[in-house]
Amino acid sequence: MFKRNIIFRLLRIVSISAIILTLLIIYIFPISMDFYIRKSLLKNPEIILEVINLLQDEENEEKERSQLAILEEIGDSLRNNSETPFIGNPNGDVTIIEFFDYKCVYCRQFYSQINSIIQNDNGIRIVFYDLPILGPESTLAARASIALSKLSPNNFIKFHSALMEM
Repeated sequence: MFKRNIIFRLLRIVSISAIILTLLIIYIFPISMDFYIRKSLLKNPEIILEVINLLQDEENEEKERSQLAILEEIGDSLRNNSETPFIGNPNGDVTIIEFFDYKCVYCRQFYSQINSIIQNDNGIRIVFYDLPILGPESTLAARASIALSKLSPNNFIKFHSALMEM
């Protein structure tokens, strides 16, 4: 009986100790961990920059994956739209899709490079998409360009070149 009482007392002590240890872990250790984490971050603030850069990299990668998924989804329709004007080899192994605005200075500068690309590589096809974002004149030029490409596809490139080289 004496041994049994000792065993029960030991079990009670162990149980109470486990409860106390659990309470310490739940209530006191997080407070002390917050203190040590804060102290560590204040001592090494570059850690915060590393975390921010890591988060930005992950966000950029996700954005890029999302954009690639969208391009995969709509890419064929952009490349192979029979109603969209193009220059170069109709069966070219490389298709470049150009979104442009007739008023865009950079689009015009790029147009001279496009001609050079087409002349130097007969495996390239360049598809043109009007993107009139620079005002009413852009919209008017885009509408005229689209109408001409539908009514007289063979004259589209002359009209397009004339507007881009103005």
